[in-house]
Amino acid sequence: MGVNQDFPEPIHTTYLSIYEFLRGLAYLGKSVTDYKAYLESNLEVLSLDNKAIILASTVYAGLKKKGALVEDPDLLIACVCMANRLPIVTGNVKHFERFVQFGLTVRPLNEFMASVRRG
Repeated sequence: MGVNQDFPEPIHTTYLSIYEFLRGLAYLGKSVTDYKAYLESNLEVLSLDNKAIILASTVYAGLKKKGALVEDPDLLIACVCMANRLPIVTGNVKHFERFVQFGLTVRPLNEFMASVRRG
């Protein structure tokens, strides 16, 4: 598992996020093997584990009762973050704000990037 040395802390992603990124590249006709290897060597990649699955089931039920469902990949990505006690950094804050009530911390991408120290 790799860590990008340009950032003060490890940058995490999920295998679900990598899949979403790679499927877009595949659609554009790009070979995804090298991109996947690069991402895995520069980021800490989090898996969908039992804790996240149990949390996702509970969150799903809560959202469904409120009529506020989202796509399963986004639900699972949010729950992987929560299960690992990590914030989600996203360019789509409005979309992920519905998970705040369940404990997700949402950080806007532009604010995160502004806070990163550049060498």
